[in-house]
Amino acid sequence: MSANLVFAVGIDPPIPGGIEEIIQRIISFLFGLAILICPIFIIWGGFEIATAAGAPQKIEEGKRRITYSLVGLVIMALANAFVTVIKDILTQ
Repeated sequence: MSANLVFAVGIDPPIPGGIEEIIQRIISFLFGLAILICPIFIIWGGFEIATAAGAPQKIEEGKRRITYSLVGLVIMALANAFVTVIKDILTQ
């Protein structure tokens, strides 16, 4: 009965584990997904370079695909580290 009263007033009940844990789980899931996808894009870019037959546009496309996949992986790693640092600061 009190839970209905809480929702009626517009105050959400506390989230079990806190918002930090939810954000950490989301970032961890996305980082794991990025680790799975990054090698696929690197292989795809390498395949484009290998099959370019000297076409500069295809070579640049392959290089760009490899570069973007590595940059994306680094951004995900930094996001994971950022969330961990913020969580440590908030728990002190």
